[in-house]
Amino acid sequence: MAGFDVTMQGLDAVISKISNSPQRLHDTVLQKAREKAEKMVGIQKENCPVDTSILRESIHSFVEDNGDVISAGSKSNTSYAAFVEFGTGQKGDANGHPLDDELGIVRKTEWTGHKAQPFMYPGMKEVEPEIKEELGLSVQEVFRKK
Repeated sequence: MAGFDVTMQGLDAVISKISNSPQRLHDTVLQKAREKAEKMVGIQKENCPVDTSILRESIHSFVEDNGDVISAGSKSNTSYAAFVEFGTGQKGDANGHPLDDELGIVRKTEWTGHKAQPFMYPGMKEVEPEIKEELGLSVQEVFRKK
């Protein structure tokens, strides 16, 4: 029976790279989440309807890290942010919210109220492609580094 020998050089470096990757990946994703949440807030503030600027100044980013899950986004602590974003009544199909299509909401009747002035959702949607692309590139980068 014939035999052969296999020699692997650099195996220690590969093992070290793999064992250090989870923490590097976590740190990289956490940093990207912070950056993108801040960018999203900037866009949302630019798009926010301004009356007294209280609403605009109330928009802040957040990042939560429980070790297994990293969550990032934006929020407003004003009592009326949702009324501005979604409106206070239907004014016909033309004044709906971008989420209407995604959620299957059909606005058929008119009724008085303030029309939706979306600023949070469009800001999120604008940054979404960047988040997907950059997080994917970050994963690749972590595993390429020595």
